[in-house]
Amino acid sequence: MTRKKVIRLVGVIFLALLLILTFFSRTIMNRSLPVVTVQKARSGEITPYVTGTGIVESAGEVRLILELPVQVLAIHVSPGDVVREGEALLDVIVQDDGTIEALREEYAEAEFNYDYSVAAAGGWADNLTQMRLSHEKEQLDKKLAELTAAEALLGEKTLYADCDGVVTELPVIEGGVYAAKAPLCILQAYAESYLLRYTVTKEAAQKLHLGDTAQYTGEDGLLHEAQLLQIFPVSGDLEDGLTLVFTVTEVQPGQIMTLAVVQKTVRYECTVPNSAVFHDSDGKAYVFALATEDSPLGYRYYLERTSVTILESDDARTAIKPDLDPDVYIVTYAEDSLENGMQVRIEH
Repeated sequence: MTRKKVIRLVGVIFLALLLILTFFSRTIMNRSLPVVTVQKARSGEITPYVTGTGIVESAGEVRLILELPVQVLAIHVSPGDVVREGEALLDVIVQDDGTIEALREEYAEAEFNYDYSVAAAGGWADNLTQMRLSHEKEQLDKKLAELTAAEALLGEKTLYADCDGVVTELPVIEGGVYAAKAPLCILQAYAESYLLRYTVTKEAAQKLHLGDTAQYTGEDGLLHEAQLLQIFPVSGDLEDGLTLVFTVTEVQPGQIMTLAVVQKTVRYECTVPNSAVFHDSDGKAYVFALATEDSPLGYRYYLERTSVTILESDDARTAIKPDLDPDVYIVTYAEDSLENGMQVRIEH
């Protein structure tokens, strides 16, 4: 074999070894990379809910209050009286302290905003505009309901007991005038009525209204509804959260229960699994998008951190903004902690 052939053979062997070593080194490196699961964002429906867990307790004290000032005309009960649900307690004249005029102004503003948005849309609207119009219509309907309820309160009314119980306090006199939300009659509810309370954030509480219901399975194995009775600040400061109080039946004191108030289902353009949303130390949300880089030995995958705003979420998916490119994959699960720019391996 000539010297030239030997050199050529040695060169071929060297290149082959180099390729083999490169392949195996890349394979070994890939095995050391964090493994992630990915999928694409998609449009979808979100059914939000406000959930929490509490301990069942006796209903205890129930306070009769109104959202407007009243003048007491007649008193039908005395402290110590046993009353039944629906029994007359007081006759009053409900007066306005400026609340109704304020509600009328709020309704007029909401109506103007909605009409302006409809006119601006010009009879055609993309999905984002439709969502905005739907939200503004909901706000308009909400303001109208609040105004209608307040106006319906005005004038002479008879106030009735909301539950069975005993009158423990009657801090009013005939002819007396009392401010909005002042206690007019206080009852000690019977033991067969129970309460469940839990604390939520201010943002979550803004989705709720007194009278909203949540379903649960009672001691009898049947499906029951819990009714939202009260919403009040935890410590006098709304930023600390609010406490929700529900009336429940067919339960036992001391029983631990979870309630979820289901809200209206809304369709969003961009939703991701809840596991795809991460939060930094400041509470800001972000997702990891998958970036690719082509190489002689195949694709390499890197993470690109993308800040997002959470619009709504339920027990499975989260709606986010801005909308992600439909061709981009996002990380939905990883066994290890992730960082921006990190190279990863996709689980197939």
